[in-house]
Amino acid sequence: QVEFTCPELYYRVSNRDALLTGWRVREMQIFSDDNCNAEIRAEGAGAWELTSSGDFEGHPASLAIDGDEKVTAVDAQRYTEWWSDCHDCAPGQAWLAANYTPAQGQACSVQSVALWQDPFHSSGVVVERD
Repeated sequence: QVEFTCPELYYRVSNRDALLTGWRVREMQIFSDDNCNAEIRAEGAGAWELTSSGDFEGHPASLAIDGDEKVTAVDAQRYTEWWSDCHDCAPGQAWLAANYTPAQGQACSVQSVALWQDPFHSSGVVVERD
């Protein structure tokens, strides 16, 4: 019997626009379907490892997948969001990247990504995969 092992997945999202006050992402969700219904949760052996272009003090990349709700007043008060370290960001300068090795039985591909941004946002993002 041959057992299939999923390869490591890598996805990166970056700002498409120039940003004068940095980029702030409240939450990033990653899905195995096109309709954003089947979220790939960061748990157990199949946890996400987040990296970024750089973090502003107190706002690390890990806050972008902390599960704290996306647009609630509670989240806005807790500031559980990632802040880029660039304040005058050129297009593509601020980014979040997720590495993921699926555990047995978890989805082997990502089909869509959802982002919830702070009012200091990019009107468009670039999603790349490796």
